Amino acid sequence: MLDLSGNNLSGDLPIEMTNVLGLIVLNMSRNHFTGHIPKSISKLKQLSSLDLSSNWFSGAIPQSLGSLSFLGYLNLSNNELSGPIPYKDQMVTFDASSFAGNVGLCGGPLAVKCPVGEGEKLHQIFKEEAKRFSMSTSFLLK
Repeated sequence: MLDLSGNNLSGDLPIEMTNVLGLIVLNMSRNHFTGHIPKSISKLKQLSSLDLSSNWFSGAIPQSLGSLSFLGYLNLSNNELSGPIPYKDQMVTFDASSFAGNVGLCGGPLAVKCPVGEGEKLHQIFKEEAKRFSMSTSFLLK
């Protein structure tokens, strides 16, 4: 167990802590950490509780968090995280409270739906045009 919550620590989350492979509980909440959540956090395969809430983490939630199969508690609330929540594997077990207070997050259990990406928009337009073409062609053939 490593609990350094509420210590006014700042800067990036020390990447070296992801080398403590037997770590089960990691609580770094209520500090002033900045930067991204390191992808290497997924090396902590025994982790059952992760609390990084109330910091200044930014960027996307690493997809690799979903591979932590023992993770039963996750709190990433009240940061500056953004983008879609990687809602697969273990991540589907967490509700909206795990991600609350990150105005840039979308998808997953949140009520905020992610905007359609440009590629998805083009695909949607293509499907609609193909449907219209198909309908007009069938009308001409009748």
